[in-house]
Amino acid sequence: MTISEIDVDTKAMELSPNSSSDSSSSKDAITEEKFDQEYVTYNVGLIPSRYYEVLGARPKDVPAFQKLAITTLGWLRSTKKFVSSVSYITWRQLLSRSLHSMYFRKKNFYDVNVLSRKVDNPDQRMTQDVDKLCDTLGKVFTKIIIAPFIIGYYSYQAFANTGWYGPVGILVLFLVSTVVNKAIMSPTVQLVFDQEKREGDFR
Repeated sequence: MTISEIDVDTKAMELSPNSSSDSSSSKDAITEEKFDQEYVTYNVGLIPSRYYEVLGARPKDVPAFQKLAITTLGWLRSTKKFVSSVSYITWRQLLSRSLHSMYFRKKNFYDVNVLSRKVDNPDQRMTQDVDKLCDTLGKVFTKIIIAPFIIGYYSYQAFANTGWYGPVGILVLFLVSTVVNKAIMSPTVQLVFDQEKREGDFR
């Protein structure tokens, strides 16, 4: 059996129900915290424009409001960071266990390292690549979940204030940015891959 024949379906991961439940709870908690943070940040951002004169007059309750806003945002950011870190650890544990259970099943270890060279430095891949994957996933997960709602809301606001010029302009800017980013990042990604491969060969 070669590495290409290893079944990586989630049904073969042999994960316990408690582990799956913990991972699901972590994702739900991250999403909820992200929504709370976006809601508070958005409403705080509206206050200066709507109550500029009131805030400029420095009423007695401004210091208390500032303290409350800073405390609330700080708590939300800290909670989000904590839940993201816990989720990262949980995901890495689950993925590492699954990969190692397949790696050491029967003679897969020998096939991958001796008979097949399709995967370079498999030991390094199961440590560094899994670490980077879970870390990146923990950082972008909430952004991916909440992005459609944010895009839809602000597209509606842009349409309500500028007509169809606003949403179309945003879409054009996004497409242009994507093309430019793709052209710049593609060579860089290949260089990073080659660098990590050579580091593994050196070890």
